[in-house]
Amino acid sequence: MKKAATFLSLVLVIGSVTHALAEFTPPTDAQLDGLLANPASLGSLCEGATPQQIADVVIAAVAKVDASTLSARQKKQVVALLTARAVLISGTQAPTVVALIAKRVSAEWLPIVVASATVSAVDMAEEVLAAVVNALGADTPAASAARDAAKNPAAVLGADLFALVLNVVAPSARSGATGGVPGRYPDQ
Repeated sequence: MKKAATFLSLVLVIGSVTHALAEFTPPTDAQLDGLLANPASLGSLCEGATPQQIADVVIAAVAKVDASTLSARQKKQVVALLTARAVLISGTQAPTVVALIAKRVSAEWLPIVVASATVSAVDMAEEVLAAVVNALGADTPAASAARDAAKNPAAVLGADLFALVLNVVAPSARSGATGGVPGRYPDQ
């Protein structure tokens, strides 16, 4: 009996340590600054994060982008890449994450966020757009801007940034091999 109690205690301790290690810790200002220089680090910063926490990190990073001395082109690139990474790390929760981000970004960034998200979401592009439109209110100017950005993400992002976002996602997304939407990509 004593062995069983000891074993159970050990299992509980290991379980609580494992749970503590998997908990999300919000990034520091220094980590957010680093995220602007390396959007690919979003995955490690959001380890164990909920969709809301992922969106919060992206929104905090976008606020840093706004306050930065980056050029307009660099700012656009960072916002697009952060969105693409957020879609990738959130998996099936991408519609929720993007909708949460879209509700909180400025009108300036909304088309960039939606364009990057619809390119990055590939198989779930329609679900992402539907979640964004629902979050913004179907008949609002913001929802209309989101729909326009999703229709032609290459025009919103520009050729170079569009290619960069595609490169983040996967080479197979461009060919439609993963269920990409025909006509969404310039070479289709």
